[in-house]
Amino acid sequence: MHLPQTKMNRDAIVKKVRNNPNQMTELMDCFFSDDYRLCQNASWPMTIIGEKKPKLILPYVEEMLGVLRRPVHNSVKRNVIRLLQVIDIPEEYDGIVYELCFNYINDTKEMTAVRTFSITVLCNIVMKYPELKGEVISLIELHRANSSAAFKARVRKELKRLE
Repeated sequence: MHLPQTKMNRDAIVKKVRNNPNQMTELMDCFFSDDYRLCQNASWPMTIIGEKKPKLILPYVEEMLGVLRRPVHNSVKRNVIRLLQVIDIPEEYDGIVYELCFNYINDTKEMTAVRTFSITVLCNIVMKYPELKGEVISLIELHRANSSAAFKARVRKELKRLE
């Protein structure tokens, strides 16, 4: 039986893990489940926890990237990419994350939020590897004109940061 996905349930899970960080393993077991609904429901509190306490999420980055390589619900993809914007991605995963986000931006059928969050993730990686700057700028400029207002706003913001 699954709990409905509500802000109240999300906050209860976040509080439970915050009060007992050992509960993070249980939450992540739900996130890595083959049950798509369980994975989807775990992705929201996982993101909130990861944003507030990145050290709790870092041991799971490799497995999270594995989740993105299989068909997943859009909310799962959105929450993982949203989280990748704000954590310090371990260096050994930069290449995988770069490739995933590059492909999300290039896929015009991808959800706007995933494409928009991917811009920030790529720009964060460029801060570590400035030699990628030209490639990332070319990519986001290529898609800027025919994209949503949110995408265009993120492009403006990130281009300023890259200058």
